[in-house]
Amino acid sequence: MTSARLSFPLQPIWRRQSRAPIAPAWPEPKLVGKERWRNHFDNAHHPAVVDGCVFFGSIVDGRIHAVDAETGEARWTFATAAPVRLAPTVAKRRVYVASDDGFVYCLDAITGKLHWRFQAGPDRRRLLGNDYLVSVWPVRTGIAVDDGVAYFGAGVFPNSPVYAIAVDAMSGKELWRTETKDIHFSKRTLSPQGYILLGDDAVFLPSNRKAPSCFNRSDGVFRFYAAAGHARKKR
Repeated sequence: MTSARLSFPLQPIWRRQSRAPIAPAWPEPKLVGKERWRNHFDNAHHPAVVDGCVFFGSIVDGRIHAVDAETGEARWTFATAAPVRLAPTVAKRRVYVASDDGFVYCLDAITGKLHWRFQAGPDRRRLLGNDYLVSVWPVRTGIAVDDGVAYFGAGVFPNSPVYAIAVDAMSGKELWRTETKDIHFSKRTLSPQGYILLGDDAVFLPSNRKAPSCFNRSDGVFRFYAAAGHARKKR
């Protein structure tokens, strides 16, 4: 929400372009027109603009970039080990970002210095995902930060454990973790990808083409999944 007004016609001041084409997380459907995209959210880099700085992660080089919003000049970069597909979250001069390498990173917004990183999965196993080497537990949700806590999901493959996780936003210490493999969704599975929604006492994790799921903010206990057009389904 902003009170700013645009003056037309708009004129480009600067632009930054990737060195190579962006490869999305999921390949284009083989039956175009007959099969839906598995998940179609990362054909472009997602920026966050805070205090005169543009922060974005790169799918191409796996780096988090901070550039001056007025000039486009680079302020700092930080390298992860895999594509960064969603916009960073900026809170209290810290930048929180997730990577397909299976880690969540907390960086200083001014310098790019690493405050902490958190390994979301149980180990560092990798596999090929649409031409990139990614974690078996990539973090493909946004990082929702509120009241000193950072929330995110990890993992996308239902045959492996998938997690909803909360950590202390300042230290990166794990507060709770819910393994969703053992939660029964009436044949529905959770594959957390996309931006998270926080309620007063709830965390809503998006799940690819399926219904989002709701967890307690306080302890991560699963509450329900929300299917469009249907009453909510309790565990």
